[in-house]
Amino acid sequence: MTPDLEIQDLPDSEEKVMLALWRCGGEASFYQIQLALEGERWAPSTLLNFLYRLEKRGFVRVSKQGGRNRYLPLIDRRRYLAGRVRRFLERFWGGSLTRMTGEMLTARALGDEELESLHHLLEKTLAERYTGEDDLYDPWEG
Repeated sequence: MTPDLEIQDLPDSEEKVMLALWRCGGEASFYQIQLALEGERWAPSTLLNFLYRLEKRGFVRVSKQGGRNRYLPLIDRRRYLAGRVRRFLERFWGGSLTRMTGEMLTARALGDEELESLHHLLEKTLAERYTGEDDLYDPWEG
């Protein structure tokens, strides 16, 4: 497995395609990926070009099924996003989530609902650490 820091950040368009493929929940057809793109209106050739680039970068494996291409993500969504966030934190806040959060609080950029959600997440995470549960938080799953 590639360490998170070695997984390259993707250009925005390719990242959108990967996010759509991950939303498909595994191997997907071209049509399923198009539907999961939620409003992007790319020509089929453009989407095929992005999928080809993702294959060359090692993010996607292409296989044939019934004469049609199927696309399988080779990079785990959580690992990619964790690495991307870690590099973002490193670039702007010296790797400190606390410094970033402090700046967000100072700028009043977090609403009450977000603060309550963060508070709940921190309490839950601390409680789980002491009970031995190791269920990672996934903001995309409820």
